[in-house]
Amino acid sequence: MSTAFFIAKRYLFSVKSSSAINIISWISVFSIAVATFALVVVLSAFNGLQQVVESMYEGFEPHINISPSRGKYMDVTEELAGTIRAVPGVVQMSGVVEELTLVKYGDEQLPCTMKGVEDGFVKTNKLDSALVSGNAELWLNKMPVAMVGYGMANSLSLYLDNLDNLKLFAPRLEGGMSIDPSTAFYSKSISPGGIFLINPEIDNKYLIVPISFARELLHLDNAVSDIEIKVADGMEENVKALLIEALGQDYLIESRFDLNPVIYKTNKSEKLVTFFILSFILIISTFNVISTLTMILLDKSNDIKTLGYLGFDKYSIRKIFISEGMLINGLGAGIGIVSGVTLCLLQQHVGLVRLEGGIIEYYPVKLLFSDFFIIIATVFTVGLIASYFPSRILIKGRHQDATLIEA
Repeated sequence: MSTAFFIAKRYLFSVKSSSAINIISWISVFSIAVATFALVVVLSAFNGLQQVVESMYEGFEPHINISPSRGKYMDVTEELAGTIRAVPGVVQMSGVVEELTLVKYGDEQLPCTMKGVEDGFVKTNKLDSALVSGNAELWLNKMPVAMVGYGMANSLSLYLDNLDNLKLFAPRLEGGMSIDPSTAFYSKSISPGGIFLINPEIDNKYLIVPISFARELLHLDNAVSDIEIKVADGMEENVKALLIEALGQDYLIESRFDLNPVIYKTNKSEKLVTFFILSFILIISTFNVISTLTMILLDKSNDIKTLGYLGFDKYSIRKIFISEGMLINGLGAGIGIVSGVTLCLLQQHVGLVRLEGGIIEYYPVKLLFSDFFIIIATVFTVGLIASYFPSRILIKGRHQDATLIEA
């Protein structure tokens, strides 16, 4: 233990010092602890919200989506499929047919996005865990069935115990539009088999059917509108870059962050803004540290004179009070981090704050090591600045006055 740190610790924990200065010192520790605690809790809350929002979309939407840069549909050749599968990080690929259609059920009708998917889509995307009614199947007794979003089912007044089928209408694009409704649209019926609940944006929009049914409705052969790709964790951007390089300009390649920029960017922007606001509060808290160091310097004038007689130069004495300020910041940061982590763990495992009427029971929180690194770096950077300048100015002023320390 260095001499400077030893003396600084004695000043902070000494019971013989002025009680008022001790109280001020611990108020400084408390203010740093509160600011650090707020940083830990609020950033963890943003992490939890981001995790929930991403999980709501991640199961249904792909990590990377490939679509034709020109036209609406494309053929998945063996060469194209082989090129995609050869990219490191690609776990799975599947073709989909997505088209805006009109769905009619009984007397109700509304526009929807029909999504024709391959047979493994339901299990791969864990759609069975989002099921609220019916079966998580696209085939029953070798007949195609549809999975309907919860919001759409409500709008259509759809009940699975009824025997009515859904009737889908898709525009007939070849040869131009006809004024005769009977020839202007393709139509095909399908039974509803299940109702899923993911989030309102998806539930009010999508109707999921087997890809073969979608192709029959649209009179397509083996074409797809998109190729959806699942990749290894954390490799979206790397795989996207490799696919762009491998496939060239003929295809539009988008990651999930490109498909939903508002969802992913908004939370990060809000987290960044909140971090700066709380950091500003932390900076304000460090004014207590500056005041504390000033009071200690005034209170320890005789001690500083004695240290000067013992051979301590102004730099060594300055180091003592910088250590004092860092000790206050470090103790406050430690108390704040431990308190914040404890509260977050209690929220995760016990559930202290409930969400009434939400899609999850308790307010989500998630602790990230990267946040702790940023918080600690911020606290100690601000603390070092707040400790250095008052110590430098006050010690220098006293040296120039030649009242305490000889040059």
